[in-house]
Amino acid sequence: MLSGFTNVGSPNKFIVKMAEAGITDIDLISNDAGNDHADGIGTLICQHRVRRLTASHVGLNPKVAEQMNAGTLEVVLVPQERWPSASAAAAAAWAACSPPRA
Repeated sequence: MLSGFTNVGSPNKFIVKMAEAGITDIDLISNDAGNDHADGIGTLICQHRVRRLTASHVGLNPKVAEQMNAGTLEVVLVPQERWPSASAAAAAAWAACSPPRA
C-alpha cells in the first residue's frame, strides 16, 4: 500500500529503491496509478513490476490501460466513496499477517 495522489505525497525514494532491487509481481494498493513518467507509482507500472493494482483513479496513466488490455495487469477499481473502508480493511489484513514486533 503506497500513499500519494498523482505523485503528491508518494514515497518516491522508496519506490525507486523497490525498482532498483528488481522487485516484481507487486500487488499494489494505492489511491491512483500515478502518471506515465518515471517517477512515483508510475515508475512501478511503467516498468511492468505491478501484477495487480487496486485503486480509485487510473486515468492519468495510459500505461494502465495498455497493460490491462494486454492482460499483463489486473486492475481493481474501488469507488472513491468506498476507498477509506477498503484501504482500512487492506491495512488490517496486512497487520494480521505481519510478524509480531518486540
